[in-house]
Amino acid sequence: MGLRARLVSLVVVALFPIFLLALYTSKGAQDNALSLTEDNLQAAAKLGAANLDKMLEGVEQLLTAITGAPDLVSADRARCERYFTGLRGLHPAYVNVGMLTKDGRQNCLAVYGTAPLDANDRLYFREAIDTRRFGISEYIVVHTTGKATLPTSQPILGKDGVIIGVTYASITMEAIEAAISQVQLAEGAAITVLDRNGTVLARHANNNDRAVASWRPGERLHEPDVLAALKEKRSGVLRGDEKSDPHIHALTRLRPDEPGALTIVTRLPHAIALRHTRQAIYLQLEVLSIVSLLGIAAAWFAGNRYIVKPASRLLDMANLIAGGDLGARMQVSKGSRSERSRLGLAFNTMVEAMQTRQDELDQSLTTSRCKQDLFESVLESMVEAIVVVDAEGRFLLLNLPAQRILGTNGADKRVQDWPEVMECYEADDDNIEGKTPIPAE
Repeated sequence: MGLRARLVSLVVVALFPIFLLALYTSKGAQDNALSLTEDNLQAAAKLGAANLDKMLEGVEQLLTAITGAPDLVSADRARCERYFTGLRGLHPAYVNVGMLTKDGRQNCLAVYGTAPLDANDRLYFREAIDTRRFGISEYIVVHTTGKATLPTSQPILGKDGVIIGVTYASITMEAIEAAISQVQLAEGAAITVLDRNGTVLARHANNNDRAVASWRPGERLHEPDVLAALKEKRSGVLRGDEKSDPHIHALTRLRPDEPGALTIVTRLPHAIALRHTRQAIYLQLEVLSIVSLLGIAAAWFAGNRYIVKPASRLLDMANLIAGGDLGARMQVSKGSRSERSRLGLAFNTMVEAMQTRQDELDQSLTTSRCKQDLFESVLESMVEAIVVVDAEGRFLLLNLPAQRILGTNGADKRVQDWPEVMECYEADDDNIEGKTPIPAE
């Protein structure tokens, strides 16, 4: 791996913990954003429940006032109808208002249907008889008008406490929606009112087309988590998995002790809840990425300028010196005290010392050659034969007279070969021309 690659690796290794820290802090930021979103949704749901409860209190007070007016209960039908018709005219939030007998037959109503009303099978009538108190029914559609409504009822008690009838008022979905639409919702959030069965009574959304398109009035919910909470009569926050359930829900039960308790649900998509946080995280990661790229580019540039190029030049100078060019020198800026300049000065000092030693060696060799030439000149000018032999008997030096005498320059001869070369033998006892070699010693 080259120096530049190593520098880049060091930069990456140095920035890696920063990326890990950014990811860790982003996880905490997302958790905080979700917690804040849950708190806001829960507060909105409670505020919507408070507004809706205020409206229901008005309905309960009206029905209580009706049941507490003996002259109205005992009045003739024409007078009673005029009263309820006028009452409905003053309160357009009611689809219908009136009284029923204890048998569930119509007695006095503001709006009559085409057929006589028999409420014995209606939930609002049966619960008023059974609970003997104000009650909230479930979502129904009035067949005579085709309008959706939420009936409420109150039993009419006689002086002896016996139920003598039931008064009721049917609330329009527009009135319920008006009550919850007063809640200030976060952008993209929606608030919905559900009856006891999970049927949507009304909903209001703040710039959330998806929320408006779904959970329409009259529709039954299909979200398992929300339906389970309704069945278990739970309130609180439901934070599902973002992949399987893209919304965060906050549930608040209105009048939870009553059989017809309504549930107010506020919801917000995960993507919207985390949008600003994720944008900040993406921006942070983009900045870190840019910083990383700049760091890598700077490391590459600085490594190339301050390390790789000087090292390459130093290597080139070393190769020149190895090739015998002791005149090679590093270029050093005058007055510079950088590490590169100090290294160049040290290198030049080393080369100059080598040059000095090389000059001294060359001078010594020149002197030796001169002495050798003088020595050889003296030997060649002598008339005496001079022979120099080493310990093994090899000829080291024979001047010209010695070579002429011996007839050889001695390059391939040894002293032990003298008898043969010079034909020198000792005389035998019986032959003067003996063949016994004269010892070399």
